[in-house]
Amino acid sequence: MFDLFYLLLLIFWVEDLLKKILAILILVSLISQPLIANTERSFKIWVDVKLSQTGLLDFLLPRFSLKNNTKVEIVSKRTDSDLALGVSNSEPIFAMNFDKYGVLTINENHSAVFFIEWMRSGVVETAVAAFNALNGTTFLHISRDVQRVEIVFEGNATLGAKLAKQHCGRCHKVGQSESEFGIGSTPSFRALRALKDWDERMMSFYVRNPHPAFMRVEGISEEFDEERPATISPIELSIEDTEALQSYVSGLEPANLGEEVVYQ
Repeated sequence: MFDLFYLLLLIFWVEDLLKKILAILILVSLISQPLIANTERSFKIWVDVKLSQTGLLDFLLPRFSLKNNTKVEIVSKRTDSDLALGVSNSEPIFAMNFDKYGVLTINENHSAVFFIEWMRSGVVETAVAAFNALNGTTFLHISRDVQRVEIVFEGNATLGAKLAKQHCGRCHKVGQSESEFGIGSTPSFRALRALKDWDERMMSFYVRNPHPAFMRVEGISEEFDEERPATISPIELSIEDTEALQSYVSGLEPANLGEEVVYQ
């Protein structure tokens, strides 16, 4: 508010034409910023009834909203939406059984366009894998690049190392050293890293047993069941925390587990 008042005084009292024009431009920019934020930080989406009933969008949308500070409103009429997600002739994003679901753009909206690109990202592939593990569904995330081989975790690995020692070290050996202590029945992070499906395990670690009993991710996991209290101190993570842990594990040197057993 003080900045606006100062600029108004500057416009009226400064004689230099160039400075006056500059002050006017800055004033217009300050006034228009809230309007731009309000119009572009939200969009409306219509979702096919069959897809809506699976709960997949209820699982994905909070992740997008929290990460990008964008409000997403689900509407009941396609004509009221900016995007329509359902069985269509558009390029598919999800598939389950014989149904392929794609997105159609109804109204131009910057946040809606960004959401479409986000839906095709590895972040959503990770989330879909977690949703399948939690609910026993068989959704397939369809990426444009079907030849993609390696999954890249882009979180903060330094933060991941700190979180691993703080939370995961109670049960797992989390570092490069084999001299660390851990529970014998739980694999070390380096042993996990050596498994062929280590990336899939890390994508959905917070929904794999026994983690849901004492661990939840803000905006994704359900609240802890008060009738079934955790036997150890509960762990609450943010989405950024899970990405940091995934990035940390991806950078560990895999343990040498020996050759695979050959049956004759």
